[in-house]
Order: sequence, then structure tokens, then C-alpha cells
Amino acid sequence: MREADVKPIAVFDEPGVRGWKAMEHEKRRTLRALHLSRSLLEDSRQERLQKTASLLETSRLLLKRDQLPTGLQVDVENELLKLDDLPAESVPTPDEPGNKALQEALLLLRDCRQTSRPGEKHASRSAVQFLRDRFQREDSDASEVEATQQVGIAAASDQEPGSLAGADLVGSLQRMEIAQPVKSSVPVSSDSPAPGEEVQEEDLEEIATVAVEPSADFTETPRQTTLTIQENYLLSDFITTITSDSPSQASLYEFQQELRKLQDKAKEVARTYERSHSKPSSQDMTEAQELLEVMGVPIIQAAPPYEAEGVCSAMVLGGLADFAGTEDSDVLVYGASLLKHVATSSKPLESIDGEELREALELTPEQYRDFLILNGTDACERIHGIGFKRALKLIKEYRAIETVLEKAHIKKVLLRALVEEGYLDRVEAARKVFSELPPLPPEHLLAAQPVDPRVIEDFMRDRHGIETISKTRATESETSDTVIAEFSGSDMDHGDEGEPPVFDELPDWVIEEDLPGSAPR
Repeated sequence: MREADVKPIAVFDEPGVRGWKAMEHEKRRTLRALHLSRSLLEDSRQERLQKTASLLETSRLLLKRDQLPTGLQVDVENELLKLDDLPAESVPTPDEPGNKALQEALLLLRDCRQTSRPGEKHASRSAVQFLRDRFQREDSDASEVEATQQVGIAAASDQEPGSLAGADLVGSLQRMEIAQPVKSSVPVSSDSPAPGEEVQEEDLEEIATVAVEPSADFTETPRQTTLTIQENYLLSDFITTITSDSPSQASLYEFQQELRKLQDKAKEVARTYERSHSKPSSQDMTEAQELLEVMGVPIIQAAPPYEAEGVCSAMVLGGLADFAGTEDSDVLVYGASLLKHVATSSKPLESIDGEELREALELTPEQYRDFLILNGTDACERIHGIGFKRALKLIKEYRAIETVLEKAHIKKVLLRALVEEGYLDRVEAARKVFSELPPLPPEHLLAAQPVDPRVIEDFMRDRHGIETISKTRATESETSDTVIAEFSGSDMDHGDEGEPPVFDELPDWVIEEDLPGSAPR
């Protein structure tokens, strides 16, 4: 940023009561509970896949010793039916090593199916039917909910990022993740505030960091279901293979390769949900502010009832900053300039000017505000079934939300019948929030402080044990030869993905002629 002559100003939400955001806080807590449940599901999958990896290794040893239960021709579904009502600890353990391996594989497969949580439209079908049908037609990933950013950035810059105008401006807003309604069967706990209800200060200031209970009723995402399907068929095919007449080291090795790919995908999904339900603690926020101070970045606190996005917008509209850097589209309701993708390097910066957007949509300031409220904001939820295009059409036709509710229909149902109790009260609260800009911070608080790189280096080393790049390069150059030498002396080279491992010395349980790609002796 310094090289581009960008002068960042960090704006944090000061803890306190923001009653107008009660529903948004409850929505986030519900989402976190949902993500926690899905994260726990992935934790159990990780453990199960690790057991499967050990089982495959054991099976290769048993095959060499001719101890696999070959020739049994096991009917997997019938064997699972026998285990259906028995807890794992009550299942009698066979004496023979091969039968033990078979039983472990069946228990892993049973656990895979029992923990599967398909969506509601599949609830009337058995897990086996669902998995089989889904496997045939669906192998696509679903986008994951990203963690909501909690810090706004007001950036003053002499360089302007790519801006949008006219149709491009409108199209960009359509692609933005405007607040969506959350449909959940999880009941609101008795100590949780109802939408629009007055809440105690500790409820709101800690709600973003407080531990949540996992959702009692949740379903897998399509991406998770794809993993379940692949795990289901890997275990089923493995059981069929080890009980066939002629299992081979090559076939078991192929299962190991397939399992490694499945483990990689599962780890990626697990990381997604771990990030989604793990929110920054108050200590994390404090440490972030300490680092920003060391780096000379001015820090502003948004005092309740205002929020960081509101203060950023006020600074932009008041000429103290050029952009509000955040992914929160509420900035546009204030009419300020939004700068997207500040926190990611994978997408180019993109700016949307709120006033230019309003003009492009040909709306009055009041209509524009109601239009964005209909699309959903932190202060008021979006009506289910109302998207960007329909909201724009309704506001242009009826001019105000009250008239829209009285006269507009969706599938012959009056919109008023589709909104939750207290919706118009939240609309009025949202109008008030976005009509009254927060007071501007004193200009002397916005001045960047001088930065000493040595102070930053000392802070990172002493507080977090992190050495800067300039200091680590010399150390790496001194140790690089040793590292390469140690790597070159490893016992096994894995080679390219999909190729069998190349051993310097074959372990005694490996039969060389059974490895994929081996020439017959």
C-alpha cells in the first residue's frame, strides 16, 4: 500500500448495543452453529479415513501372508443389515486376522452411511438409495459460505482502482453476495433476543466470538455428499475385492491412491468449515489493533449504535477518505464508494460508487434506499423470493416498501403474508440507520504515524515468534544444502501422482510383481 501511496485507516466496531442488528447477529450465530455441525461431520470423516488408510496397509500385509478372507463373495448390503442394530463395541471380534479386517471395513462403511445427512428432498429415501442415485448424476462442488468480515477499511489513495459505470455497475451489484435470508429449523434459545427486541449489552458485544452449540438438525452440502458417496464406494469396492477369489497388491495399491485423493479433498472441505465457525476472539482483535498501531495505521472505533461500515461511509462522503474497503454492500445504501476484494489477492480491486449506481438505476434517493433494503441489509432481512431484478421492478412500480407489501404478489400470494412479524419495524429502523450518518472522527486521529521497520520486526519476533523475510533469507541460504541433502537421502521417492512409489529397498511385505507398472519376471 505504501508503494501505491495508499493510506489505510482501520475502523473497528466498538463493543456495545446495536439493537437494530439483533436479527443479523442471530442469523450469524445460526450460521456458525450450522457450520460447526458440518465441521464436526468432517472431523469424524477425517478420523474414519485415517482408519481406512491403516486398514489398507494392514490388508496388504495380510495378502502377502495369505490371510485375507478370499473367496467369501460377501454380500455387502446383507452384512450391513446384520450390523445395523449393534453398537461397534457389541460386535463380536473374529479370531482370524482377515475376518477382523473385513469386519472393520464393514463397520467403517456403516459409520459412513449412518453419519450421512442428505438434504430434505432425499429424506424419504434410504441412505443406500440416496447415495447410489446421487453418485450416478452428481459430482460437482458447491460454493461455501465465506466468513463475514468484521473490520472495515477506509482507504485514501492517489490511485483509483478499476471503477464501474452504467450496466457494468448494476451487473456488479447483482453478483455481490447481498444479505440472504437464513432458513433453519434450529429454534432460537430462550436466552437469545427475538428480532427487534431489546437486548443486554453482553449479548451483542460477544455474540460474534461466543462459543455456539452445533446445530441439532442440519444437512450436508452437495460437496460433502460427494465425499460421502466416494467414501461409500471406496469401502464397498474394497470389501468386494478382499473377499474375491484373487485380490492383488496392485488392486490394493490403487485403493490407497484413491484414498489419498479423497483425503486431500476432505481436508480442503474440513478447512472451509473450520474457518467458517471459528470467529476472531476479543484477544485476536486486540492483537490485530496492536500490530496496526506498530505499522503506523490510524485506528478508529465505531461507537454504538453505529457500525464500522457506517463510519467508513461517513468518512468517504465527508471527504476524509476515497473508498470504504469492505465486502459489506451496506456501504452502497449510504451512497458511498465501495472498494471490493481488499482482503484477497486472488481478485482485482473493484470499486462501485453508490451515487453512480443510484443514477444508473434511475431511482430517487428514497427509492434507492428502499430498493437496497429489499435486497437485504444488516438491519433488515431480505424477503424470500425477492432478488435483485424483482426488487428493482417492484420499487420502480410501487415506489416504497409499504406499497410493495400491500399490492405485490409472488405466485398469487400477497407479499405481506410472506414477511416475518415486525418486518416493517425493521424496515423503518434500517431507513433511520442509513439516513443518519455517524459523526466524523477528529481529523488528527486519521494522520498516519511514522513507521520504523525495525520496530515492526521486533514486534513480530517478540510477540509472535515470526522473523521477517529479510532476516530469514540469510538463514535459509545457510541451511539449504543440508535440507536438500536430507531430502535426497530419503528412503522412498513418491514420483508423480498416479505412479507407484519407487523404493530404494522394497519392504519385505511388498511383492514387486504386483506393483502397478511392474514388468513380469
